[in-house]
Amino acid sequence: LRGAIKIAPGGNLLAIAHTLFQPNYMSSLYLYDFNRTSGEVTNPRDLSGGLLYYGIEFSANSQKMYASGKEIVAGGQETDRIIIEQFDLLAANVVNTRYEVLNRENFLAGNLAGSLQLGNDRKIYHSIPGGLLSVINAPENDNDDCDLRRDEVSLGGRNSSYGLPPFIQSYFESVVKIEDPCFMQATQFSFDSPDPINAVQWNFGDPASGAANTSTLSNPSHTFTSTGTFTVTLEVDYVNRADKTYIEFVEIAEVPILNSPVTLVQCDALGSDDGIALFDLRQSLGELLPNALGTSARFFETLVDAENNSNAIDAEAYQNTANGQTIYARVFQNNECYAIGEVMLQVVPMSFIEGYDLTVCNEISGINGAIIIQLEDLENGLNEEFPNADISFYTSTEDAMLEQQALVEVYETESADDTPEIFFRIEYDNACAVIGSFDLELKERPDLQDETVIICPGEETVELGIEDIYESYLWSTGADSPNILITEVGSYEVTVFNVADCSATKVFNVLEAIGPTIVEIEIDDFNDNSSISIQAANSEIYQYSLDQGALQDTAYFDNLLPGIYTVNIWENGCLVYSETVIVGGTPKLITPNNDGYHDTWKIVGLERHPSAKIFIFDRYGKLLKQLSPSSSGWDGTYQGALLPSSDYWYRIELDDGRTVKGHFTLKR
Repeated sequence: LRGAIKIAPGGNLLAIAHTLFQPNYMSSLYLYDFNRTSGEVTNPRDLSGGLLYYGIEFSANSQKMYASGKEIVAGGQETDRIIIEQFDLLAANVVNTRYEVLNRENFLAGNLAGSLQLGNDRKIYHSIPGGLLSVINAPENDNDDCDLRRDEVSLGGRNSSYGLPPFIQSYFESVVKIEDPCFMQATQFSFDSPDPINAVQWNFGDPASGAANTSTLSNPSHTFTSTGTFTVTLEVDYVNRADKTYIEFVEIAEVPILNSPVTLVQCDALGSDDGIALFDLRQSLGELLPNALGTSARFFETLVDAENNSNAIDAEAYQNTANGQTIYARVFQNNECYAIGEVMLQVVPMSFIEGYDLTVCNEISGINGAIIIQLEDLENGLNEEFPNADISFYTSTEDAMLEQQALVEVYETESADDTPEIFFRIEYDNACAVIGSFDLELKERPDLQDETVIICPGEETVELGIEDIYESYLWSTGADSPNILITEVGSYEVTVFNVADCSATKVFNVLEAIGPTIVEIEIDDFNDNSSISIQAANSEIYQYSLDQGALQDTAYFDNLLPGIYTVNIWENGCLVYSETVIVGGTPKLITPNNDGYHDTWKIVGLERHPSAKIFIFDRYGKLLKQLSPSSSGWDGTYQGALLPSSDYWYRIELDDGRTVKGHFTLKR
């Protein structure tokens, strides 16, 4: 269940939109009287009109109401077009004043029609997902005179969703009626208060007008000295209530001076030569008014309709009724300051080419395998047959005819299974020439990734290469082979081309492996879990190994047996540092039988402890032998006598202050 509730700025009306999504789409729109003193809601009026309502807003003078909704179709199972309705709240039967001020195509994935919000400039803004807001410039005016402009306000690169920030509605209450807000004309202001007043004071926000900038009349007029938006202040001295200041904004615009009549030319590319075509009438605005920034136009089939601002025709895709037909453009900056010009619609023949053969590159997108085509490739292909032409691209014949929604830079399908559908329009000096479609042969653009190559110490040359699967190659050195040999560090580029002249460039960054400048190796030995720890600057960029063992990222090795080890440091596959170390330890066994194996008990790794002292004891603690690091070891005798098989104990006093104790076994 979704919906909206709004109270009119005047505090006398309240509107509610209810929307239900399950099991079917259902919605209602109600208007109530509201007592702002007691909060009582009365006099319900059902204004529902078959829409899935979402947004509600009142004009600042509380005389018009607007509601946004999506059309409910398929028996309540689906929604379609986005519609904004206007209601006249002063009418005896409000529901009968329903008028669509917006009816646009549905391009939203959701079922919400977007919110409506009154701004402090007294305009109403319509928000749907995207970077543009539609705006109702004169919400207090009837029907099309409210001047709704689609997608008029840019959010400057930011996006809106379905809502806009709400305000306290009473802040925007308007009690002033403004007429003829045109430059060099007297703009009329009127103030009708239901409460008795003592006096009023107007300030038109136009100090350049001198003494005329203020007035004490209830219904004054003022001729503004320039165009633009002016802040008008009305101070009211009430008899029986507190004084109040009202602020209004008035947009003063020039009445456009038009170049009329003008001719809008369209191309008949379907071969019928019947003088009938689709026109984008908006293209005529730049001819009617060369400096058309901020100006809008509505188009009509008759002068009477243009003057009454009624029965406007579809400006985006209007099909003429006869070649040379005249239509009427109502051109304005604000809807009350307008001029009417004549536009003659002329249809001229144009060639249509179906299935223009062209071979182009398919970019690598990486997203669902979508096909991506650079429009520059299409333009280069067409330029061979149509030199110096103005070329544009579209996704449909209708868009190409109307010159709307032109593609920019790239064309992309949703998936690799989609067939590209691209249409082109070719003109010379803005005159009709050719519209056509493509029969494209796609070639994959090479997918290359830059690469870093390391020259190892001692290497004199390094080979740089790429797969030998392309038509041609061009290196930054001038070579044209798939592989080159280089002797110096630096950056090397190779550009490859396939049969469709699709090219891609790969950069090889060749660096020299230098290795760490400072290396410290710590050995923790003479225990049951001896280890080697390596400390190197920038250690995270290196790999490590002992002897010929596997490379690892961690600079730590444990569970090491006593012995001699080679510590190796590698950088990108290059050996950049090597050092031999000794892990100390004691033998667990002695078998003095003169077979050449374990005949003596000798400690490994005492080279780092030349002053160490070694003591050997029997199980009763009797000292049997004292050794030095340089001795040949103990042969299992005491004073020349062979000692029996048994366990014997040792104590080693190392140079670094450690004392190591343990035992070993003698076997005969």
